[in-house]
Amino acid sequence: MLLAGNDEQRFQRTRVEHIAMNSPYEPPPPPPPGPPTHVQPAQSPYPPVTQGTSGKATASMVLGICSIAVCPIIPGVLAIIFGIMAKREIDENPGMEGRGQAQAGVILGIVGLALWTIAIIAYIAIIIVAVSATDDYSYGDDYNYDSYSYMLPQLFST
Repeated sequence: MLLAGNDEQRFQRTRVEHIAMNSPYEPPPPPPPGPPTHVQPAQSPYPPVTQGTSGKATASMVLGICSIAVCPIIPGVLAIIFGIMAKREIDENPGMEGRGQAQAGVILGIVGLALWTIAIIAYIAIIIVAVSATDDYSYGDDYNYDSYSYMLPQLFST
């Protein structure tokens, strides 16, 4: 049986009244009003939500490590670029973390490029010294390159 809106409300109210009147228990009295208190807003036990670590900062640090360990040029330059971009991004978004990673990536990129540049210069210097050292020895015209070279004319002169 469907009841209209007012009839249904009246039916529910009379049912509750019927249950309350036939109940052997008295409802408890309302609590006395307490003194007015000023309630402080609850402090969260958790730190404030951050936006997370910058992906560019992490990429900068990883590329900086690769520039020292693997190959210098491409990862070193990319580490410097991503590190600078990450620091700008972190400055624009105060909740974002990773400034230390970005700084580490820039420093590792610079160090990697510098170490490999020094290594290449040292390698070139060693080659130049080695080549110039062989040019300092001049062999005279009378020097025999082969101990048997003086015998060759005798062998074929028959």
